[in-house]
Amino acid sequence: MAPWTMGKVAPPYKVSLLHNVDHAPARLRESISGLSESDLDAEPVPGKWSTRRVIEHVVLASLGWTDILYEAVCPYHTKIKTWQKGWSDALVTRAKSSTPDALAVIEQNHREVIAFLGRLPEESFTFEHAPVQWLVGAKIPFVIKESVNWGLSVHVDHHLIFIHEKRVALGKPLEWMSGIRTA
Repeated sequence: MAPWTMGKVAPPYKVSLLHNVDHAPARLRESISGLSESDLDAEPVPGKWSTRRVIEHVVLASLGWTDILYEAVCPYHTKIKTWQKGWSDALVTRAKSSTPDALAVIEQNHREVIAFLGRLPEESFTFEHAPVQWLVGAKIPFVIKESVNWGLSVHVDHHLIFIHEKRVALGKPLEWMSGIRTA
């Protein structure tokens, strides 16, 4: 896998963002290739989560960000998708059951997000949607090109840095991971 910096979005924002969201799950899956079950549970870096725990966190966070996306954007695009509280409950349970299931959940979630975003017009990606109050308790507008990019792509690379650190400590680094930087 070629090194690259995820997180850069440029006009046309829709194309750029969909590219980032599309590639994030594969990068997460590739980051654990060749690791044994004991490697996934190892804590070679004192005070840091195991790789398995990092994977679960990334997947659960991406479901949370998708929930925020739907809550913020669906009121403006009612003919595309109806947001329903609790839509992700079964996916959260599945993601917690095993690492392969967690990876399948993030892949499914990202495909669905791409399908949803693909139906939106380009101007929606820079539009300041109403803030989701429970997110930070502040009135911060939800801007797709920034919010979704951070929640569903940059966040993955942020944690791939830690997975790489664990792989190095285990003596199992992957060359492509040494170039990961978040934008």
